[in-house]
Amino acid sequence: MNIPTMIAATALSVAGLTTTAATEAAAETFIGRQMPKLSSDRMTPEALWAMGRIGTVSPNAAGTHAVYAVSYYSVAENKSHSVLYLLDIKNKKSQQLTTSAKSESGAVWVRFGNEERIVFLSSESGSSQLWTMKADGSERKQITHEEDDVVDFLFAPNGKRVILVKEVPQHTAIAPKEADLPKATGMVINDLMYKHWDQYVTSAPHPFLAEFDGERVTVAKDLLEGKPFESPMMPFGGNEQLAWSPNSEQVAYTCRKKVGRDYATSTDSDIFLYDIPSGTTRNLCKPEGWTAPTSTDYTKSLQHQAVNQSKVDANVGYDINPQFSPDGKSVAWSSMERDGYESDRARLCVYDLKSGKKTYVTESFDSGVDGFAWGADSKQLFFVGVWHGKANLHVTNLQGKVRQITNEQADYSLVAPLNGGKQLLTKRHSMAAADEIFLVDAKTGRPSQLTEENKYFYVWMDAPFGYLASYKNLCNKGGAEDHGFYKDKKSIHLVHFIGKDILRFHSIFWPIVLDAANMKLPSQIVSHGFVTVNGEKMSKSKGTFITARKYLSSNIEPEFLRYYFASKMNNNENDINFDIDDFVRVINNELIGKIINIPARLASVINKAYEGKILNPISYESMFDDPYQFQCLSTIESIETDISSCNYSNAISRALKIADKINARIESVKIWKAMSEDCKDSLKSNIHEHCSELLILTLFLFKALSPIMPKLYDRFLEFMNISNPKAPYNEISKDGYYINSYEHLYKRLVLSEVKSKLLN
Repeated sequence: MNIPTMIAATALSVAGLTTTAATEAAAETFIGRQMPKLSSDRMTPEALWAMGRIGTVSPNAAGTHAVYAVSYYSVAENKSHSVLYLLDIKNKKSQQLTTSAKSESGAVWVRFGNEERIVFLSSESGSSQLWTMKADGSERKQITHEEDDVVDFLFAPNGKRVILVKEVPQHTAIAPKEADLPKATGMVINDLMYKHWDQYVTSAPHPFLAEFDGERVTVAKDLLEGKPFESPMMPFGGNEQLAWSPNSEQVAYTCRKKVGRDYATSTDSDIFLYDIPSGTTRNLCKPEGWTAPTSTDYTKSLQHQAVNQSKVDANVGYDINPQFSPDGKSVAWSSMERDGYESDRARLCVYDLKSGKKTYVTESFDSGVDGFAWGADSKQLFFVGVWHGKANLHVTNLQGKVRQITNEQADYSLVAPLNGGKQLLTKRHSMAAADEIFLVDAKTGRPSQLTEENKYFYVWMDAPFGYLASYKNLCNKGGAEDHGFYKDKKSIHLVHFIGKDILRFHSIFWPIVLDAANMKLPSQIVSHGFVTVNGEKMSKSKGTFITARKYLSSNIEPEFLRYYFASKMNNNENDINFDIDDFVRVINNELIGKIINIPARLASVINKAYEGKILNPISYESMFDDPYQFQCLSTIESIETDISSCNYSNAISRALKIADKINARIESVKIWKAMSEDCKDSLKSNIHEHCSELLILTLFLFKALSPIMPKLYDRFLEFMNISNPKAPYNEISKDGYYINSYEHLYKRLVLSEVKSKLLN
C-alpha cells in the first residue's frame, strides 16, 4: 500500500471511530434537573434522588463569577450525571454551560493569555481528560491526551504548569494477576492494608508535574515515581491535598510515606514541599534528622507510647491540605496532634518557610477546623469550625485571635474569600435545605443566597412550615390557646399572599401537603410583584435596601407603610416601587391631607359650636334614602369588597374619592360659620346635622379601611367615644351622644427626617 492510500485509509478509520464514539455518546441519556413526582404525602426515595447535589465551586480571579458542578441522579438509569453552571455572583443568575451526556466536573478558572477560561474534567473522548471552554460554554477543546484517566488536577497560578493526578499500578498489598489467568477472581494478599472501604488497593494516585503551553499539556515527572505511596491520600483525598506556591515554583503535597503495618495502624501523614528548580523535596512537618520511635506497640493505645510523648513537635498526627499564603512566606495546613487518633482535634498550623517556626492559630477554638482559606493580606485565615453540631464560619489572625462570623443552625463549607476578604463564597446546607451557594459578609456574618438549585423542595415545604411555626409562636406570646386554625375548614377564610416568582410552588405543592395532612386549603391565593426601590431591585451596596427592622426602629408609623403599599397593590403581579419622596408625598397629601384631616375639621366645629354632641342619627338603613349618603355608603361597601378580594389599590382609590366628596360637602356647607356668634339658629341647626352626618360617614369609612389601618381605626374610635369596634353604630344611635376632645391622629412626615432615619 502506498503512502497516500495509507493516509486515506487511516483517515477513514479514524473518522469511523469518531463517528462510532459520537453515536454511542449521543445514544446515552442526558440526566438533568428533575421535578419530583409525589404520589402521596410521603417524601419518597425517588423524590430525594431527584434533588440536585452541588459539588465543586470555583470563583474567577475578579470574584464576579463562579463555575460550579451539580450532580443529578436517575433511578431509571441507575446512574448519576454531573453538569456545569456559570454563576453571576452580583446578579444571582445561573446559566447551564454543559449539555453533553458525559459528565463534567472539577471546573476551575485558568488564565489563557488575556482571557480566563474554564478547565474541567470530561470523559467525552472515552477517558477522563482535561478540557477547556470559554466562560459562556463555547469553544470546547481537549488539552490532555493521556493513556490513563486523569482523576484530578491543579493548575499553577501562572497557568503554565499543572499537577495531574493519575492512578498508577500498586502491588505492595495485592500481587498482580498471573498473565495466564486473566479471568481469575482470587487475589494474593501480602500486606495488611489491602482495601479501603469498598476499594481494593491495586493502584495508587500519584501527582504528575506537567507543562502547559496554552494548547496542550505534556507530562514531565511523577513526584512519587517508583514509590509505594499515594498523594492525594486514599480513600477521600482530592486536589485539596495539593498546593502551588504563588510563584508556581513549588508544590506542596500531602502524603503518608509508610507501608505495611505502619501504614495500616498509623495516622501520621505529612506535608512535603517539592522545589521544581532544584528537584528536591523536604518534609515540613518533621525536623531534619527526625526518626520515628521503633518501640511502638500497635496492639495497644498510642496515648502513652513514645510516638506521642516526644518533646519535639514532629507533627506525628494527621497533617493534610496545605495552602500557601498569598505572599508566599507561609504554608498553612490542618494538623492533628497525636498519632493513632483518627478523630483527633484538627488544628490550623501555620509554617514560616524562612524560619521553620510553626504556629497553631486556632488553639483558642475548642473544636476542630475543617476547610480553610487564606485572606488576601496573608494575615488572617478563614475557616469552618464545628461547635455544638453546627459547622459555622470563623476567622483567625496569625496570633491566634479567633472570631466567629456566622452562627446558624446550618453547616457551611468554605469556598473562597472574595473582595479582599470582605465577603466569603460558601456552600450551606441544613436540616431544611440541601447545599446551595451563598455569599457571606465577613464582618456581619449576614448570608445572601446565590443559587436555588432545589428551590421547589424547600420553598413549598420548609418556608410554609416556617409560616405555621411563626404563627404558633405569635399565638403563644399572645396567650392564644388554639393555633390550629388550619383545621377549621368552614368558618375561617384563609388567604395566601404569594410572590409572583414562587406562585407555582405555593399554589400547587403546598396545598397538596395541606390536603394530605387533612388541613384547610387556602380560600384565596393572591400573587403580587416584587418590591423595588426607585425602580430597581433592592441593593444594600447602593443604599437602597431598607429592612423591616430598620423601618420599625425609625419610629415612623408602620401604618404609613401599610397604606403606601396598599395604595399600589392590586390583584395583578405588577412590581411595587418604594420611593421615599413619593412615600412622604402620598402620606402627607393623601392619607393625612385628605382622609385623616376630615375628623380634625369636623371635630373643631362640633366641639366648639355644639359642645361635642352628635345629633341622634336616623337608622343605618334609612341613610340609604338620602342620595348623597347612599352614594357614599355604596362606595364604602365597595371598599370592603375590594379589600376582601385583596384589590387594595382600588380600595384606597375609592376611599380617596369619598374623602374628596366629604371635604367638598364641608366646603359647600361652610361648617365653620357655626362658630360665628351671629350664626342664625336655623343655619346652626342645619350645620349640626351635616357635621353629624359627615362624621358618621367618616366612621364607616375608617371601619372599612381598618384591615389596612387597624391602629388608625382604634384611635378614631377613642376620639368618637365608642367602645364596640364591631358595631359602633349601636352606640352612636343613643340619644345624648358626645365625642371626646380631638387630638391629631397622625402627624405629617418631614422628608429630610425620613431620609435620615431610613438611609443612614
